[in-house]
Amino acid sequence: MKAREWLDTQNDVAPEGRRRNLKPRMQIVETLAPVFLIIAFGWFLRRRHWLGDDFLGEANRVVYWIGLPAFLLISLAAAPTSSVPVGRLVLMLLGATAAIIGLALLTGRFLGIPRESLGTFAQAAYRCNMAYVALPILGLLPSGHGPWYTAALLAMAPTMAFFNAAAVLLLLSSRQATGPGMWRRVGLELAKNPLIWASVVGGIHGYMSWPVPPWVEHTVGTVGQMSLPLALICIGGALAATRLTGNRRRIVAASVLKLAGQPLCGLALAWILGMGPVETQVGLVLLATPTSAASYTMATQLGGDEDLAAGSVVLSTLLSVFALAAAVAYY
Repeated sequence: MKAREWLDTQNDVAPEGRRRNLKPRMQIVETLAPVFLIIAFGWFLRRRHWLGDDFLGEANRVVYWIGLPAFLLISLAAAPTSSVPVGRLVLMLLGATAAIIGLALLTGRFLGIPRESLGTFAQAAYRCNMAYVALPILGLLPSGHGPWYTAALLAMAPTMAFFNAAAVLLLLSSRQATGPGMWRRVGLELAKNPLIWASVVGGIHGYMSWPVPPWVEHTVGTVGQMSLPLALICIGGALAATRLTGNRRRIVAASVLKLAGQPLCGLALAWILGMGPVETQVGLVLLATPTSAASYTMATQLGGDEDLAAGSVVLSTLLSVFALAAAVAYY
């Protein structure tokens, strides 16, 4: 399919849906404002000392180990059976991530980033904050409801597994710590990730169409519902407590690769794969999210450049509003 033909199909599909969205600016505001206002609220609470570091750490732990896994598990387990394809969305996410890792390594060499910081730089350029940022935004999009929301949840499991494996490989190889121990660490990081397990178990349950007792669905669903707003508050609190330190040029380069390079790679793959407009928009929202705070955690655990990791999280979060606005305006 030629580029012009593909663009024509994007403009011709679902004209009624496009007529419902004649005010793209208002749709961008209505979709992104709640997410970033809650982040700003968390920042305000931390700055006013309503939230302390201990609370933020405990709340983030509850969200990561309980809230988000519960949300993913029940969302997938109770999702209606759908014929929406997931394979192309997964290929788009993984392909764009692999491409930006390669580009980040080349850019890092060009910028003269030392070997011990190169893995941190690459991780900052690819690791998306899908669970904490993309899911709330997709939930507010007209195209993100129903089967496409379920498709996004299903696509996140293999993508997050790839994120974790790539992070361990990049950070350890930057320290020349290769060998059997590195592969054991990769396996350990994958095995202990609760979001991957929740996605796998929930996806299998939903695929098999096993019934979910209403009391289980309501209980787990109620626990899961608290995860998204609490996660956004934690992001805001973390921003207030984190300083933009480190080499500014490297931080800016990582943020540009993350917010511009990765979505553009995804858009190119969407054209190659012949993806439709709604499917492409879902992928772009996932890819346009800022650098995940998990990248800082991984950098501290595996001896990476902590200042570069923290600065990339802060700057990419502040600038992600523009990348996400472009993704929301796509359809």
